[in-house]
Amino acid sequence: MASAEPDLYRKSVALVQNDLEIAAKSGIAYVNTHLGSYGSHERFKGLERVCKTVSELARSAKRGPMLLLENSAGAGALCGGTIEELGVIVKAVASKRIGICLDTAHLWASGYDISDRRGVAALLRLADKHIGLGAIAVWHLNDTEVALGARRDRHWHIGRGRIGEAGFASLLRSRLTSQACGICETPKPTEPGFSNLAVLRKLAGARKAASSGRRNIGHSGAV
Repeated sequence: MASAEPDLYRKSVALVQNDLEIAAKSGIAYVNTHLGSYGSHERFKGLERVCKTVSELARSAKRGPMLLLENSAGAGALCGGTIEELGVIVKAVASKRIGICLDTAHLWASGYDISDRRGVAALLRLADKHIGLGAIAVWHLNDTEVALGARRDRHWHIGRGRIGEAGFASLLRSRLTSQACGICETPKPTEPGFSNLAVLRKLAGARKAASSGRRNIGHSGAV
């Protein structure tokens, strides 16, 4: 949606529209999308186009699924690499049909240190200021092996990367994230008996959360 190349832009928007239509017919709650790269666009001009496009998509999808915009790892000219940039889009569109999906590996790659309670708290304050925590519907829960701020998208097993168990425990046990869904997108484990989903549920205190009907964590499959 951020592309300056006309044909790619049209195909990308058409694909999202098609996904929204299919999801509406299937009773699916969310359609998740990346915003793409600005390419040859100046960032401000590209962001303006993204805001306009997302606004049009929101108006066309009056009923059915919410369109979720996912943060990027911030490489090159990718759109949505910062909380502030996502906030610009959310505020410009101002529609309940639009929400946010935050990927933990992408956050780390973009320079947000969420490896401990203090870092998670700082991120949530920033997100509340620019996006509004109520707009964050889904978290993609992935650890990563890349250095902080490396701007590379590399998912890794929960608790075995740079974010670590302390970071995920702080995020999952915060009352500020309790109403959002969690989706695990980690690689297929090679170690017998290891389960990323089981680790996440342990860190979230899943038994207590399940009894309250609030926390919902699932796995999308290997990436």
